[in-house]
Amino acid sequence: MRRQSHDALRSRAGARRRGAKTDDPPACELRAEALRAQNGRAAAYFLGMPLLADYLEEGLAQFGRSCGDFEAENLSG
Repeated sequence: MRRQSHDALRSRAGARRRGAKTDDPPACELRAEALRAQNGRAAAYFLGMPLLADYLEEGLAQFGRSCGDFEAENLSG
């Protein structure tokens, strides 16, 4: 499989989640490619985004969840 950009991988994965018929490789191949493309800089990139907390909160809201829900389920002892 030729090396592809992260945007291309995300686009194909999103189409697959939406149920679009594609001739793309199965999800396990996409995951393997994403793992090969890791460069260890993702955390620094995301933490450098001033609006990261807002983006995460909005993403949870789109699934009918909140930061409080996540914290209660995952971080409380």
